[in-house]
Amino acid sequence: MKKSKFIIEAYENRNTHSVNIKIIDYIGGYDNRASDIRSIVEQALQNGIKKAEVFISSGGGSTIEAQAMVLELRKFDSVHITVGALAASAATYLLTQFPSSAYPESQLMIHRPTIDTYGTVEEIKADLKLLENTEKIYREAYAKTFNKTEAEIDELWQNDYWMTAKEAYELGLIKNIISADIEWSKEVFDQLTACGAPKIPKTKLNSKNKMDKNKIISALGLAADTTDEQLYTAITEMKSKADVSAKLSEQLNEVQKQKVETLVANAIRDKKITADQKETYESLAKADYEATEKAIESLPSITALSGQVNPSSTTTTSENRDNWTYQDYAEKDPKAFEKLMETDPAKAMAIYERK
Repeated sequence: MKKSKFIIEAYENRNTHSVNIKIIDYIGGYDNRASDIRSIVEQALQNGIKKAEVFISSGGGSTIEAQAMVLELRKFDSVHITVGALAASAATYLLTQFPSSAYPESQLMIHRPTIDTYGTVEEIKADLKLLENTEKIYREAYAKTFNKTEAEIDELWQNDYWMTAKEAYELGLIKNIISADIEWSKEVFDQLTACGAPKIPKTKLNSKNKMDKNKIISALGLAADTTDEQLYTAITEMKSKADVSAKLSEQLNEVQKQKVETLVANAIRDKKITADQKETYESLAKADYEATEKAIESLPSITALSGQVNPSSTTTTSENRDNWTYQDYAEKDPKAFEKLMETDPAKAMAIYERK
């Protein structure tokens, strides 16, 4: 079996309190297994997420894996599925279990389950019984969803039964058709061709440098059927708010800068600190304006302090500074603290934060 080029992707959308899950290509391949869904579901539930938005573009695959995926997704309180270019075979089973939407160009297909088997007569009989059970489950699911009898489903899926989004909507397989243009990737066209889809959308291939529209919609917390015009409006409004916020932030920073500069300039004018201490006190004021303001207010003027010095004194007291706070340094020896910031910034910050 060829390894799938795509995998199950998931990310949590905090705006909508949901997890966005993308299922691409073969269900039950190397990467698209129910165990992958289980990991995503468990992680989301642990994070308090109880809602899932699922995007699927798949030609089908293992009927058993599809059933297991449904059982995992049922652990959420709410699940909505959006069909991309294709939902065929086992992929449509998910649509019978949860509310689903599709694009006008989406292709959908159902057919009777099949099985590859080999081995002894007993082993083949066992596989046949499994196939009969699976066919019964799928037949009942389609009959209930389409509001048809099981005999009518048998008539319907004798061969591959392809549906446009409109036909799927009329049958009840999807609940909504998303009125939005979408550009399919080359891989999507390859999927449709490989599955034998009767109608290949005549749309332009999307360029590699374009962002996934669904990811943008989910990131903004918008509905899955958001139109391009609504998306543009939402982005414009967000940009406008961001511009205003940035401008206010710039103005606040300028006001704070002027406030700090005024505080330090006044301290120099009042001879609380010297001019060469300007940068030190500006840095402190930027980090904690109120604490620095109080420290400066408590400082005596340098002139007054010098008048109290005894010229005849030739000895200095070596005081134990282990328990000094920033307030002590500011009052008694600001130059020592300034030097400490240069030689041992970590220690200086610890002293600054000490109560």
